[in-house]
Amino acid sequence: MKRLRESVYAVLASLSLSLILYAFLSQAWDSFYTGVAVHVAIAVSCVTGATWIYSLRAADDGFLGLGFFSALLFRGVVNLALAVEHTLIPDPPLLFKTTQRISVDLLEHALFFALILAGMLARRRPSGWRNSFRPPAGGIVFSILAYTILSRVIFPHVGPEVLLLSATVFALVALALCIPVSYVNYKKYGTNRSIHFPFLLVSVSLLASSIVADFLALSYVPLAWTLSAVFEIVGMFSLTLSLAIPIYRDRVTSQYAVMWLSGSPLFVAITPLIVHGLGEIIVPGYQVMNIGAYFVSHGGTAILSMTIALLLLLYSRNVKSWNLYPLVVLYLSWAVTEVQLTFFWRPEYFEVYGESLVPYLLSAIFSLYFLFLSIQWTKDTPESAPFDDARQWIGLRVGSIAVAMWIGEYIEDWVIALTPGLQGVPFARSAMILVSVVAVAQFAQLVFVLIEEGRSWDDVEVLSTGLLALWIVPGVLKGIFVDWSLGWWAGEMMFLGGLLAGPALLAYLYLQSMENAKESSDRAHLYADLLIHDVGNVHQAIATSVGLAMMDGVPDANVRDILEQANLALNKADRLVRNVRQLVRIDEESVVDLKQKDLLQAISEAEMQTRLEFPDESIDFSLDSGVEEAWILADDLLDDLFVNIFRNATQYSQERTCIEVSVRLVHGRLSPVWQIEVADQGRGISPERKKRLFKRFMEGASGMGLGLSLVQSLVRRYGGEIDVFNRVESDYRQGTIFRLTFPARERNRTGN
Repeated sequence: MKRLRESVYAVLASLSLSLILYAFLSQAWDSFYTGVAVHVAIAVSCVTGATWIYSLRAADDGFLGLGFFSALLFRGVVNLALAVEHTLIPDPPLLFKTTQRISVDLLEHALFFALILAGMLARRRPSGWRNSFRPPAGGIVFSILAYTILSRVIFPHVGPEVLLLSATVFALVALALCIPVSYVNYKKYGTNRSIHFPFLLVSVSLLASSIVADFLALSYVPLAWTLSAVFEIVGMFSLTLSLAIPIYRDRVTSQYAVMWLSGSPLFVAITPLIVHGLGEIIVPGYQVMNIGAYFVSHGGTAILSMTIALLLLLYSRNVKSWNLYPLVVLYLSWAVTEVQLTFFWRPEYFEVYGESLVPYLLSAIFSLYFLFLSIQWTKDTPESAPFDDARQWIGLRVGSIAVAMWIGEYIEDWVIALTPGLQGVPFARSAMILVSVVAVAQFAQLVFVLIEEGRSWDDVEVLSTGLLALWIVPGVLKGIFVDWSLGWWAGEMMFLGGLLAGPALLAYLYLQSMENAKESSDRAHLYADLLIHDVGNVHQAIATSVGLAMMDGVPDANVRDILEQANLALNKADRLVRNVRQLVRIDEESVVDLKQKDLLQAISEAEMQTRLEFPDESIDFSLDSGVEEAWILADDLLDDLFVNIFRNATQYSQERTCIEVSVRLVHGRLSPVWQIEVADQGRGISPERKKRLFKRFMEGASGMGLGLSLVQSLVRRYGGEIDVFNRVESDYRQGTIFRLTFPARERNRTGN
């Protein structure tokens, strides 16, 4: 019930967001740019969602994921075709949305939900991912054929009564299909980890609202289709997020990283609409030619592209990241494009014919190949390094791209000279839209593969890939908007601004790597000091005890006590060495392999180890959870985390050791988190010590206190947080509470 209530709140919030976007675009519907931008936004979100499903290569529950795959790809293809149609036939949406067009939109809704439901009703999935994708492919082909025949062959030749009847049937079918889609996913919520139900419910609700608005536009409220378009955009964004969030939630620990990775492709989708909406509000009809600013912008972009390529080349050669070599070529190809546009284009020709899109288009097509190559090399390192002479490998390809661009420009001039009527026909802009949408799909797949292969979301490889979005967005904008318009200039500035930020971000990561290297050196010295100083002290204590025990005339009872003290010292040394070994292991792992772990099981194991370690201590241990399982992403060191906290409580208890543990599921900033509180009744920690409690590790503190440093390192490793409080707020001497929080995970049915 609680989750359903949260979903209802999410639906209400999304409806409010849709109405705000509707008001924002209210002045833009008489421009054909709006129609193109709407369909591009929907196409990008659909293709991105389908790419993520394809990247997973599997679906947990029958054809559930593959049903969404076929539906998303169908809708993506349809809207991509509509975007191209709007570009070639630039009619404003106010004229384009006829009764026939709205009927076709309702047909699209009905086929979309039918494909999703068909995937859900499939009981078995064939073995092998190739066989798994055959039924969805068949569904896509059938749906596109049905859509094309009805919209292009039948509907243009029927009367308004038949159109209205058909639209009514399509609307009722689509609305009826919304119910089982929502119900089946709600029943699976908690066992199906591939769908984020609140966002799915938002999506279905908004798409249902879009259907109703379209139906009203047929007879009652002619302009209701504009609200329908907004509902469809936000609804498709929500559906894409409902697929992306579970994918990345199981692969990264940071909640902000989940939202960044899930939402970055949608940034590409929404930018044209935002740019055009702002333009119509602030400076409607803006169109200014400034050739000087254009050449300065492109000259700067060429220099920055070469700078990023050089930084990536240096990084890839140092860390042997061969998958970055195609990206180096990609950035250099942008530089070649900018040089071509800046230094080999006559200004007088430019003023008459405008900017040539041929260099952009050819660069984008080549980029698709190099993105594909980077994806393949990320998954499987090439057997031989081209790499024996990287400069030759890169130079040959960049040179080939430059020659291809020169030939393309020559062919364009030749064709226009033969057929002047082709000048101004937006074939190149339509092709830019097509290529850019495919590039978004490859961008999303490359980021997914990098994360899947263990890269951190904020390292050089993922960041350099993220900068690709700042190339894709200008490509989309130049495909939609004509030369010198506000949207066209926005593409210019966004590309330049993104490349300006690129070197700064890469330099920051380099500096961060240098700082990490210094910290590693400091830690190495600290580990050496700990082992030399503390183990030396323990060795001296053991030697003294053994010497006393070997003295003549020492009573047996005293010998036993002396040997027990020596054994305790030996255990301390063993514990110190184990802690240092674990910290070194954490420091050395560049790729963290986390899997699902049960907090309650780890706490129970830690309790058992603590009792074995302190057999003479009377430990009162209580666990209050209210649940049978509490899953997080962790590794085999999770037990050690709690052992160190329990050991700290046992060592510093004044009389009887009392450890109270509570585990609760609470709401975090972006998603639920497990909150664990460990309370003891020891002598407490003074406010001064609390401030430096976890800093002792880097301040040369005694190795015997190294356990809490290990605790903090592990908490960060698992994407959690740790705080320390007084058990009694006004008196720290009454005991301590350690509060830990970790991102919650749903149990994986496969047990991984």
